[in-house]
Order: sequence, then structure tokens, then C-alpha cells
Amino acid sequence: MKRILLFATSSLLALSTAYSANTLKIWQLDGSEKTEALSVVGKITLTNDAVTLYSTTNEILSTTPITSVRKITFEEGTSTNVKNWSDSKLKVFPNPTQDNILIEGIREGETVRIYSLQGVLLKSVKAELGTTQIPVSDLSVGTYLLQVETDVLKFIKE
Repeated sequence: MKRILLFATSSLLALSTAYSANTLKIWQLDGSEKTEALSVVGKITLTNDAVTLYSTTNEILSTTPITSVRKITFEEGTSTNVKNWSDSKLKVFPNPTQDNILIEGIREGETVRIYSLQGVLLKSVKAELGTTQIPVSDLSVGTYLLQVETDVLKFIKE
């Protein structure tokens, strides 16, 4: 069964306005990134095997194997500097996990949201001082997206 998350163009424009973002980046585990201007992205699909970006005219812009995706971010600016994914301010571990995920590099009071790959918000938690622990034992086995502000990270529940 394929799981799909679709963002309509208006949703992407709302995200870009809310966060003053104009660029979407897909960060890969090897440290490379794929960057697209939000103005040309019409939708994003996440399946069990790939993240695909489509243009506003429904043409495929890029396809990335889901197993190589570290995180997806919405950013301001059009920088083409390649950053290593390990430079991210957020650290999520253990990954994969069975019971809890721990998040480091988050400020107290920031909201952590966990989404299914269908885009359904499953949990919303305010971060604590230091390391924030979120129980995930109630989630089904699968892949989930964790969002903190404009950072989106993938984690796996075993």
C-alpha cells in the first residue's frame, strides 16, 4: 500500500507566506541536497519508496528514494551551498525506535508535530528544556515525519 502526502499549490504558498520561505530543500543522507523554488512546485508526494516533486504543470521535477531522505525543509533564500545533514540543529534518536524518540537542539516552547505520510497530524508537543522525549509506542509500525518550525525530519517506528 502506497502512502501519499499531497500539498496543493495554495498550501505551499501558504507555507511560504507563513514562514517567509521561498525554497524547498530535500536533504539526503549523503549530505547532498535538492533545492527547488516553491513558486515552481505544485505538489509533493511521499510514498513508501520515493519523494517526488511535481511542477505546477504536473511535470516531475525530481524523485528521491525515501531511504536516502534525511529531512525536508522550507527555507528563505535561494542559497545553493551544500550543507552536511549532520549540521542540522535537530538531532532525533534512536532512529528507528520502538518506544520513544528524543530530540536535541530544540528550544523550550517550540512545537514538535508528528505527521503520518498521509499528512495527518498525529501528535503535537511543546518542547521542554534540554532534550525532549516523545512517546511513540502508540504509533503503528511505519515511517513518520517530525516537524519543528521549518525543519522536517523522517523517523521510523519499528
